[in-house]
Amino acid sequence: MNNWTEGVSLLVPVKNAEKQLEDFFKSLKRSEVLEVILCDCGSTDQTVAIGRNNGANIIRGDSSPRDIINKAVCHARGTALWFLTPSARPPVYAGSYIIGALEEPKVCAGWWPVRCIANNWTRRWKSFRLNMAASFFGKVLPEHGVYISRMLFENIGGYPASEDAEAEMIRQAKAKGKILVMPDPIKIIEA
Repeated sequence: MNNWTEGVSLLVPVKNAEKQLEDFFKSLKRSEVLEVILCDCGSTDQTVAIGRNNGANIIRGDSSPRDIINKAVCHARGTALWFLTPSARPPVYAGSYIIGALEEPKVCAGWWPVRCIANNWTRRWKSFRLNMAASFFGKVLPEHGVYISRMLFENIGGYPASEDAEAEMIRQAKAKGKILVMPDPIKIIEA
């Protein structure tokens, strides 16, 4: 028996991300997530303090991001898990979109297209390439904001140890059910 709550637990792997976090938390105001968990991989700046000031739960460690993320999932309350980078600016009501997607028959995971925010063609070209690589070759990256049902996440053994963990998670999920790509992009702010 689990004690999960209907909703989305947002897990954000971070290390020295203080320059991105204030804007990241502002972008979450209407995202409808149950909780935000910062998975801190040894930050030496104000990352943890900014996270706490914005109501995030903090899981710290000096081990691999995989180990810290899996540890954080043990503390997560949601029936859905969403992995996002601090450079991401998700669409409004993203949490509701995820819950709605996972309620569809056979959908067990998915990801978001990305749009790099910039006024030059090289950034727009980068967005196009990232989305095509994810769609056609399965090269899903952390920027794509992978989401997955909590039950399936535990069923596949947690966050993968491979270098392309998000792509591996989607590959394993695809073997169990349907993958749904969200229609609205996540905006990526590049430093």
